[in-house]
Amino acid sequence: MQKQLSPPKDKTKRPPGTHGIAKESGGRFLLAQEAESRGRVEFKIVKCQLKFTYSKDNRVLSQLASVILSNGLTFHILCDKMDGMKKEYIECGCVRTAHGVRGLLKIESWCDTPKVLAGQKRVFIAEGEGKFKELSVLSASVMGDGVLMGLSGIESREAAFAYRGVTLYLHRSDIPVKPGAVLIADIIGLPVIDQNSGRVYGRVKDVTDAPSSKLYVIETDCGEVLLPGVKEFVKNIDTESGVYITPIPGFFGDGDEI
Repeated sequence: MQKQLSPPKDKTKRPPGTHGIAKESGGRFLLAQEAESRGRVEFKIVKCQLKFTYSKDNRVLSQLASVILSNGLTFHILCDKMDGMKKEYIECGCVRTAHGVRGLLKIESWCDTPKVLAGQKRVFIAEGEGKFKELSVLSASVMGDGVLMGLSGIESREAAFAYRGVTLYLHRSDIPVKPGAVLIADIIGLPVIDQNSGRVYGRVKDVTDAPSSKLYVIETDCGEVLLPGVKEFVKNIDTESGVYITPIPGFFGDGDEI
């Protein structure tokens, strides 16, 4: 199981229903029409406001962003929220080396604890173009802060060495998520929103471990900001709309919103 609350590489595709924008790049937007007709043209974002459409049971149906650029142009981005946008396969570890002569693998665990990974019955490896290959777990045990694992089809030391550096994945349905918890993979890229004012400070780039709490790495237009993942600051995490926070005055400054 991926840690709840080592995030994946950003391979998200343009969501269905998105209009007027090619992609986002470091707090700046590349306009599709401008990019096609005049080459790559960038404009600094002056202001961004979000509006949400809700269902009767308070689920977020869509997100509308109104963006004002430094050249005075205003455009809108409509993103239909769909459950299918969540990643089906989640990174859970990486093969470090072979162990012994019978094809066992030493695996660095990216789960909450190595015990979670050692308890799995199957793992997956990426084969390109969005395809994944399933490997049955023949044996698994915790070794230090990692896992010693035997997988189907890997029966020799030479075969095991060929998997060095390979990332392992778990299927979303195999991950035991505690009630009220969320996967890091589901919040990476979400907007970080002031719960009281609605101001958008940036987006979640990463979530790292710290001695006392998780740290949210928030990417803003003026750089990265570290926000402690404690209840005093993080009020709500909605994987369909954003991370809602109540920072102390001056935490982000006046020029950090995107």
